[in-house]
Amino acid sequence: MIDYRYDFFLAHAGPDTQIGEQLFDLLSPAAQVFLDSRSLILGDEWDLAIPAAQMQSRVTVVIVTTNSPAAFYERDEIRAAISLARSRGEKHRVVPIFESDECLRAEGAHYGLRLKHGITLSPRVTLSDAATKLLSLLALLKNDKQSSPSSGKTISIEPKRQHLGRDTTTTSLAVIHQHFRSRQVSRIHVDQASKMLSSTLNLSEIECSELLQTFIDKGYLTSASGNRIELSLSGLRLVTTGGLK
Repeated sequence: MIDYRYDFFLAHAGPDTQIGEQLFDLLSPAAQVFLDSRSLILGDEWDLAIPAAQMQSRVTVVIVTTNSPAAFYERDEIRAAISLARSRGEKHRVVPIFESDECLRAEGAHYGLRLKHGITLSPRVTLSDAATKLLSLLALLKNDKQSSPSSGKTISIEPKRQHLGRDTTTTSLAVIHQHFRSRQVSRIHVDQASKMLSSTLNLSEIECSELLQTFIDKGYLTSASGNRIELSLSGLRLVTTGGLK
């Protein structure tokens, strides 16, 4: 059994550190993320610490830009990620994030990546959207009772209402919190929240509405005027610390 220390390992070219840090900030409220510029501390032997962190991660997220073909260390991390995926199977996933269609089609740092279902950024698919998709993947990987999207099955909402899992709770609230941050708002209509959770958790909108009601009952969300909801202090604390009280 693998002792995961991180949920996501972010691989990127040196000039793309800013993109990596933006993705780190989007993911870190709900997940354990390794990014060299944020996770290494003074005195760490980076040539040992970085490969060790990748081996202790569930998912390697590869940020592919026009800088990637010439990025020696990122190419080495891609090779390591593909090797881990081949040796561990479902226990290590590789998800490429292509900065554009041009990066997807370009030759270069794509060894094994084109065979992986990834995310291509565009004016309609932002880095925030990519983070939401990654959190959805994490929820699937951590929740043994939840079906994969390809199976076409969904989990029963009743066991969740009685035994709400920590990972599902944190991920769900993080999706809502991320919506607030990206749009600089503090409230969201309950129907809109249900649709977001439905696409993230592979549940029906009715089931997500019941899930939101469970969060209200537990005090993670509070009701506001106009059938809107907002994060309570305990909900915000849960998102930022990842701990259930």
